[in-house]
Order: sequence, then structure tokens, then C-alpha cells
Amino acid sequence: MVPHTSLETLSRATLELYRPELHSGNWVDHAFRFLMTIVSADMVNYGNLDPRTGSMEATTTCDGVDWPKAVAGFGQFMKKYPYFNFDPAVNGGRPFFRNDFVSAREFRDLDIYSECFQILETMDHAAVHVQSEDGRLAWFALERGGSRDFSEEDRTLLTLAQSHLGNSRQLALARQRVRDEFELDISTFCQAGFTVRESEVAYWLTEGKTNAEIAVLMKVQVQTVKGYLTALFNKSGTGN
Repeated sequence: MVPHTSLETLSRATLELYRPELHSGNWVDHAFRFLMTIVSADMVNYGNLDPRTGSMEATTTCDGVDWPKAVAGFGQFMKKYPYFNFDPAVNGGRPFFRNDFVSAREFRDLDIYSECFQILETMDHAAVHVQSEDGRLAWFALERGGSRDFSEEDRTLLTLAQSHLGNSRQLALARQRVRDEFELDISTFCQAGFTVRESEVAYWLTEGKTNAEIAVLMKVQVQTVKGYLTALFNKSGTGN
């Protein structure tokens, strides 16, 4: 059973994941923060594999290891092991742990351990598949060193988080397509019937700015920004 405090943390982290400034260029960083907020890990790694070409993009939250060497070792041996082979069918598509398949002792005898995980100085591994519509296979891996095994509570939290990772990735890609196809500026909002100052506030909202940040940018008081927001809400028929 997941404690109430952990669910509250998940709820807050989910709100941060979907912040207005989310787009394809920063989605991975948002996802890293999201995952490390809800589940403790020494590092989180991200891999995005194109099954047609075999090319893989990878990044990590940790700078203190020989990351390129570890990635090369992983790429060399990953196909030998279903649970490292970017296969979304493993465990029915749900998050899984290394110890679901091999013990710590068995893991230390594997080539992928010596050529990748030993370099990363990690032993326990949790994997989360992210659904996508672009044909690529996206995964996050949470890694821990020492003897801190992932728990069933961690599994439940990662399972709850999995759909948000997929949804936020789709949202980020959609927002990027809009950015690429449609140039948004203050005049856009003026054409929709807002005043110039209301349009400035609306524009900065689309950039993910807070009320306080908008006040600084517009050189007005926060209360003034709130007044413009009220006008925006009333004119657009939205509650908040």
C-alpha cells in the first residue's frame, strides 16, 4: 500500500510535469525531475531507440561517471537480455526491476554489468517504458548503487507515473508542432479581442511565466497582473 504522503508527492510532481513551458526540447528534463521526486534514485537515464535504424539517443542525470563508455557497453550487449532490449512487451508493458529477472549475484556475472552498470556504479535497476506515436522506443531507467533494492511501493508509484510520462511526451511534441507551424505573439491575442496589456499577459502565460515574473516583465505590480488575468478569464469564459 502506498502511503498518503507519497501520493501527495506524486500529485504535486504531476502538476510540475505538465507546466505550460513544457515542449519537446525540455520534456526529458521535466521527466527526470518528475521521476526523481516520486522515487529515490542515484541517477535516472533516458534512452530513445529508433528500431528501424538501430540508432539510440541517450542522456542521464549523472555527470560523475564515464557515461559514453557505459552507453557503448549497454548498446553492445543489450540485445542478449529481453529486460534490457527496449522491448515494450516485457512485463506486459508495465515497469519492472532487474531483480524480477536475475539476482544481484547473477547480475554481477553478466557482461552487460561489467561493461555498463559497474561503470555507472549501480546495481539495482528499474525500467519504465514510455508509449509514443512516432515509432520510437522511449525508456527511463532509475539506478541505485549499494544494496537499496527498489520496493513494491516504488513499483506502484512508477506504474501510476507511467501514463503521465506518455501523455506529457505527446503534449510536448504537440506543443512543439504548434510552435514550429504557428508564430504566436501579442498581436495574436489582440486579434482575439483582448486589450494590448491583456494580450501581453496572455502571451507570457503561454511561455509558462508566473504572475510575479509577468509583473517584472511588464513593470507593473502583481495585483495589476491579477486584474488583467481576471479580465482574460471573463472574456474567454474560463474559470482559471
